[in-house]
Formats: sequence, structure tokens, C-alpha cells
Amino acid sequence: MQHIILKTPDGFELDANYYAGTNGISIVFCHGLAVGKEREDAFFASIEMLHNKGFSLLLFDFRANGKSTGDSVKDFSVSGQQIDIDTAIAYVKDQGNTTIYLAGASFGGAAVTLYATKHIDNIQKLLLLNPSLDYDRSISKHFLPGIEALNKEGFVEIGSRNYRLGKKLYEEMKTMAPYKELEKWQKDLLIIHGDNDALVPHPLTVEIFEKLSNPKKKFSLILGADHGFHEEPYTTQAAEKIVEFFST
Repeated sequence: MQHIILKTPDGFELDANYYAGTNGISIVFCHGLAVGKEREDAFFASIEMLHNKGFSLLLFDFRANGKSTGDSVKDFSVSGQQIDIDTAIAYVKDQGNTTIYLAGASFGGAAVTLYATKHIDNIQKLLLLNPSLDYDRSISKHFLPGIEALNKEGFVEIGSRNYRLGKKLYEEMKTMAPYKELEKWQKDLLIIHGDNDALVPHPLTVEIFEKLSNPKKKFSLILGADHGFHEEPYTTQAAEKIVEFFST
């Protein structure tokens, strides 16, 4: 594993881990909201298995997350995520990888959906882990208790770490619908979700999945798993599904 710093064209430094492979295929993993790459247990649990199969792997922190630079209130945005993903993909291509797969968890699942559906020719497989595909019904509702603070202070605090999200992100989300964009994706797709997810209810994801016309779509429900798959046996179950999807 190599610890690297990716520099975005608009001046941010993204903290990343790169695992060089041998098969010319790279998987770029994108984390969820306010957690950083280190907290995506299912992704990390799949790394060794995928690397042993020859894949190159890249995990990075979005701007203003984890160890990457940036201020979350003014710098973290959906449009910024797109630049970060593009920077990550440019890096793995520079390492000689000719085939790119994308994986995103939760809020990162929405980000990779928006990216993949705009770069369909460049991405071959898409994996979504408990994805927040409908911002209005899975993310914005979490702002409701802090709307007054958002309007007064310009940010709201979420999660146990009191991560701050600003108006720019909130305004962007009101104009975007990743679940609608996902209809454009007609290549290999796997969505993994836990039926005990309190943050992104799995019936919402099932509803979105069932409406997709994609003939290659697959959905895997992990019984008992909460958002993030942080506990066993759910972490391992999710990791095994990730490995199977990318390896076949």
C-alpha cells in the first residue's frame, strides 16, 4: 500500500491509499458523508481479497473530509466531489490501469452515481453501498432540526463528530436527483443495503432499484445490517458481495 496525496485542479490535497495491482483494472472507492475513508469498514474488508485477485485499489478522503484539506462549510459540495473523483480516476489511469470500476457508500454512492452517468464510456462497473440516491428523502431530512442554524450561522452540525455542512451543499442538493440520473446507467450495477438501516431506509432504495430499466442491475439485501455495515457478520457479508461483483 502506498500513502499518496492527490492534488485537485482547484487546489485541494486529497489523502489517499493506493494498492497497485497487476490486472489493469482499478477500483476507486468513495466514502460516505462526514466519515472519511477510514470508516468504510466493508470497503476495507474487501481490499485484501480484491488485491490478491490483481486489482488496483484507491481509497481517498473527499475534500474537507478525513485528512484531506478544505473547510467543510465552504468547500464541501457535490460539485467538489465530482472534481475529487475525476482526480482520483486520473491518478489510477496514470498508473497504467485501463479499466475503471467505481464504488460509493451512502453520500458517496450518490456522488459516484452522478459521476458514472456523466462518464459512461469511462466506467465499466458501478457498486453502491447503502446509497443516498434521493437527497430529499435520505439526506435533507437530517437538516430539518438544524434549518434555523443553517439560515442563521450558515451551517449545520451533523453526526457524533459535529461535522459542519454549509449552505452551498444544501442548495446544490435541492437541484440534483441522483436516482433519476441512475436510469442512464445500463452497465453492471450492484446495490447492497442493510434492512436495519436507520439513515437511508432500505425500502426507499428498493423503490428506486425496482424502477430502473437496467437489465444488468442486481440488489443484495443484508438482513440485520445497519447503515455502514460496521458490525460483524455484516461487514464480512458486504465485503464478500463486493468482491464477488467486481471479480465476475
